[in-house]
Amino acid sequence: MDWNKAKSILIIAFVVIDIFLLVNVMASKKENNNLPFSEAISLQLEAKNINIDADINLNQQILPILEVEFNLYDSKSIQIKNFLGENFTEATPETFFLNDRGATLEIVQGKKLVVTYREADEANRTSKERFLTEVEMFCNNHKINLENYSADHVNEAPGGVSIIYRELYEGITLENSYYYFSGDANGIFKVEHQDVKSIKMIRGEVSMSRGDEALLRLLQYPEIFNDTIIKMETCYYIDEAGLDWENVVSDNMDPTWKVTFRSGIIKYLIESE
Repeated sequence: MDWNKAKSILIIAFVVIDIFLLVNVMASKKENNNLPFSEAISLQLEAKNINIDADINLNQQILPILEVEFNLYDSKSIQIKNFLGENFTEATPETFFLNDRGATLEIVQGKKLVVTYREADEANRTSKERFLTEVEMFCNNHKINLENYSADHVNEAPGGVSIIYRELYEGITLENSYYYFSGDANGIFKVEHQDVKSIKMIRGEVSMSRGDEALLRLLQYPEIFNDTIIKMETCYYIDEAGLDWENVVSDNMDPTWKVTFRSGIIKYLIESE
């Protein structure tokens, strides 16, 4: 028997089998990605009266993990002058500043700027359109560039109107890098800001759950029962509450499902939960 010829035939046979199995696996993955919204999941959400008025991504996503470094602020930061003007005093060393018109700026945990110009005038509500115009004017006057930021939905509450602009990385929002504006008919009365200085991809990726499967994690939050989902999207997120945030300079930002409710509540469905 020609063993060389026999071995060649066996090798070819194994290659053909491998190709066949690979094609079937890929076809199976594609089929699973296109499966309709799970009826079992839908029933569990309906049992808690969690309604859905949004598109749910049913595709499998594999996204990189980001390593981000945050900007740190102190009494020498130019942002203090940008927000408060020339005439301000340092009321508390390195953390609290006050200008001659009564506006204040607080540096929180070294990374977050909270600027308060006055109290909200609840009797003088403003429209969404006028508020967005006020935000644009404020940014022009205070050297704020929102070119690489995405506007979140406008939240209209008794204390005024607010909107968050979040920084983008390849079209996906960085939830911990943002400007948060609040205003009324008299203009902007409060601004909160935190941002990153550098972003880089690191080794490792996250294979995210399908959107409908991730929604099951909402069942642990009674506060969103009887509410309606109006948006579900992918974002990058760090859970600040779970860290010693004051001492964090850099950290990993993971791909995460973000769910926004009609009430204004936002839930982050972390893959490790």
